[in-house]
Amino acid sequence: MIEYGLGKIMALWICVLGVLICASSCDSDRVPADGIGKLRLSLSADTTSLNKGINNSTKAAVSDEFEKFLTTADYKIRIVQQSDTVQSYDRFDEMPSEIELKEGAYTLIASKGDNLPSAFENPYFEGSTDFTVKADMSTPIDVTCTLGNARITVDYTEDFKEAYEEYATLLKTSFTSEKLEIVKEEQRPAYLQVDKDGTELNVSIRLKKVGGNETKEYPVPATIVLERRQNVRLIFKTDGTSNGIGVDILLDDKLEKETFWPEIPDFM
Repeated sequence: MIEYGLGKIMALWICVLGVLICASSCDSDRVPADGIGKLRLSLSADTTSLNKGINNSTKAAVSDEFEKFLTTADYKIRIVQQSDTVQSYDRFDEMPSEIELKEGAYTLIASKGDNLPSAFENPYFEGSTDFTVKADMSTPIDVTCTLGNARITVDYTEDFKEAYEEYATLLKTSFTSEKLEIVKEEQRPAYLQVDKDGTELNVSIRLKKVGGNETKEYPVPATIVLERRQNVRLIFKTDGTSNGIGVDILLDDKLEKETFWPEIPDFM
């Protein structure tokens, strides 16, 4: 009986040893888990100026347009890795103070508003930064959101208004499928989507002379390269002679160029 009991014990130990060896072998075949780190985000917004500043007459209007963008609680948050969104939050105030991410390189994008190709009274604010998460470390990042599209306004001098009874300015970029029309009495600013490296803006004007019967559209010969955070003001005028009309183009309140049509039809 003693010999029988010892035999059972030996057999049991052999079984246990086999299980341990098997489990150890399985563990050794597993791929080690990626390291996990943490991210902490501090978010703010800058609405005090555009790219190079704006003049005093424009500051009050712009301040009103941008006021709501100072509140960052409802900014959308996306965390991107190689063009894939790995985490997102509809509101910044719903994002945890710390979030866990696998070790690696990422881009965080914060935004508020709709980045439409063209629309009136449609500022869009955005901020982004690249960052790297390391295992067992907490990574703090600061993101400041600023205007992500361009602001366009159009004015006409008094001599221009006296010469033409009907007029409208038309704006077109690679983002727009149709021209955005700024009609005669339109006072609202237009906002246009702009690529990170800049976007060309094509401008044309549709005119009807006082007492005339014919309305025609003419393109401005030179394109304007728009930048994000830019305030663009187009001022149409007569050229001071009987030859035709011109336009002053102010980029962030600095006169960059003055373009005149070299040949103006007789009716103009």
